[in-house]
Amino acid sequence: MPEDSINNRKLYSERALLIATFFGGPVVAGYMMGQNYKALDEENVATRSFIIGILSSVLMYAALFLFPEQITESIPGALIPGIYTFIIVLIFQKYQKAAVVRHKENGGKFHSGWKAAGIGSLFMIVQLAIISLYVYFAMPDFQINTYDKGIEQFSKNETEALKAYDILQTGTKDEILYSLRENGIDLWQKNLDILDELDKIEGLPDELRQQDALLRRYCNLRLVSYRIMEKMVIEQTDKFTPELDSLQNEINETLKHFKE
Repeated sequence: MPEDSINNRKLYSERALLIATFFGGPVVAGYMMGQNYKALDEENVATRSFIIGILSSVLMYAALFLFPEQITESIPGALIPGIYTFIIVLIFQKYQKAAVVRHKENGGKFHSGWKAAGIGSLFMIVQLAIISLYVYFAMPDFQINTYDKGIEQFSKNETEALKAYDILQTGTKDEILYSLRENGIDLWQKNLDILDELDKIEGLPDELRQQDALLRRYCNLRLVSYRIMEKMVIEQTDKFTPELDSLQNEINETLKHFKE
């Protein structure tokens, strides 16, 4: 095709490509470079460019989904767009910049930066919609009912286990030991097992995992204190009272976190 005919077609400049890619990702770069190739009568390369852009975006999002949530949340918002935009610019400079510069020197026309930004925003919206649909239909739902039932059983076990303190004041030695062992130590251990199962729930929010960690600490402190009380009853001694008081202070400090 005559050079004059090509020069009458519009291309996307390097700056326009940079702007659109930052907002819309690699797929935008593939589309815009593909449009440039099409305007330069390189149809086969144009199609390949767009396909590569799509695949690059899919791989990027797949990799991000595979990273643990705490890692992705710690990444600065502009870091990933900055990295893939830098890579795209390098690719553009290697494969297309010479043709674009020549087009400009020959008086060729270019698409406006506003159009490029609009394309970038459009592709961004489409990708967000696709990701939202994927998360809604493919990602596991947080099993709130299962979690609530577990916490409900945890509370029942706790209430029953704490009755041992009442029996300490009025019960016989055998009644106290039975209460500490069967209704105390055994139930605190069951609560630890409940927390282990709750932490296996897929999609469990970080806030609830943190709460479970506090509950686990609380249960372990209770377990140690009940075993000390059991020992005190068996040996009929008060020598472990300071240790028991220290544990109770730790329990009280742990419980304060649930009031904040």
